[in-house]
Amino acid sequence: MTKRSFSSLSSAERSDRQVCSGRGRGTLPRRVLAEAPRVYPLPNEGDFTVKRVLAFVLGLGALGLAPLAGAELKIAVVDVQAAIGQTQEAQTFLEKVQESLEADLERIRELTAQRAEIEEKVQRDAEVMGEEERTRLSEDYERITSDLQYRTETYQKAVNRRRNELFQKMGPGVQAALDDLVKLEAYDLVLPRNTVIYVNPKHDITRKVTEVLDKQS
Repeated sequence: MTKRSFSSLSSAERSDRQVCSGRGRGTLPRRVLAEAPRVYPLPNEGDFTVKRVLAFVLGLGALGLAPLAGAELKIAVVDVQAAIGQTQEAQTFLEKVQESLEADLERIRELTAQRAEIEEKVQRDAEVMGEEERTRLSEDYERITSDLQYRTETYQKAVNRRRNELFQKMGPGVQAALDDLVKLEAYDLVLPRNTVIYVNPKHDITRKVTEVLDKQS
């Protein structure tokens, strides 16, 4: 590539080269400035209060709660699935599900043990094992693995189906429990736990919802 002399460069290129060589005005080349993101300064730490942040967000209408912008909100989070799963009703229900599927689960255990035995034998006797035995074990391993995968998927689908039935059954109770807690504790906003990156545990009302659900049953 032919190196161009400084005098043959355009005024913009000269300015850029001066900056890169330390002879410019101490600013970035214009093409870099054009690509650089705009940075806005953060407010002073003393101004960065929860009330002002919430007021700013609410002022934009992000949460649709503009009338509350002038006051601090009482916020809580809840893990609905965990709240249901920890109830006595759910524990009893899932125990019955497991009992009804115990035969399937036992067969899964047996297949898992058989596959492990083949793996151990191949590793232990690899050097003295004949080709015929190696082929037979390989075929057995593939058959057992295929059967195990099918039975495991079938078992999991059955458990998930029954769990979903439980959640649908208890859904109205969860809503009622949340309504009671909102009125009792005067919460302004309740968010799903999985939508929040971090929350102080004291704002998590999952256990409270479980307790209300247990009282309902």
